[in-house]
Amino acid sequence: MNNGRIYQDTENRILGNLLRNPMESKSQRRIALETGLSYVTVHKIIPLLVKRNLVKLEIKGRANLILLDFEQADLSNLSSAMLFERTNLLKKHPELILLTRDIEESLSNSFYSMVIFGSYAKGDVKKNSDIDLLFIVPERRDIEKYYEKIKEVLRLYPFPKKDFQIISTKDFVDMLNQKYTVGRSVFQHGIVLFGVESYYAMVKNYVRTKGY
Repeated sequence: MNNGRIYQDTENRILGNLLRNPMESKSQRRIALETGLSYVTVHKIIPLLVKRNLVKLEIKGRANLILLDFEQADLSNLSSAMLFERTNLLKKHPELILLTRDIEESLSNSFYSMVIFGSYAKGDVKKNSDIDLLFIVPERRDIEKYYEKIKEVLRLYPFPKKDFQIISTKDFVDMLNQKYTVGRSVFQHGIVLFGVESYYAMVKNYVRTKGY
């Protein structure tokens, strides 16, 4: 593996870690612990990410904490980091590979984002864990045509419980302004399985106009 690839993977591990808790600022030591990277490596990479406006520093007491800079971060970098997280999730849970593929085929030529949240995204999957999916579609009028197709695909998979919701882009943005909503939960802990760039384009636009 060449140095460029090593750096890219390291950057994705750090940004991916922050994307998993995007509203939370973290110390460099905590990032190192959660990513399995050395503290020295994290300490070297963070200033480069700050310089590129991917993360920003948040001073709390004597500590310099790290927070994603959604407003200025390049969309391609956010997407690359989330795809890295997605790949790791699918390696741990190969049953999701076929599920994702079948849904993509069923909804081919459709515009949407699919996000998994709950126990799978948090990393605490147990034998009887259910699967929680959120689909974000352009307009409310699109929901009905998506619903039956998704339901038919999920019916083929033996998850103990299968919960999915379909909401519009506007509904998702509205939910980000409220604490206890599925949209907020997805933003805080979700992993995007499909439509990564469109998802983070929504998030960036929200942060740019309203903040979080």
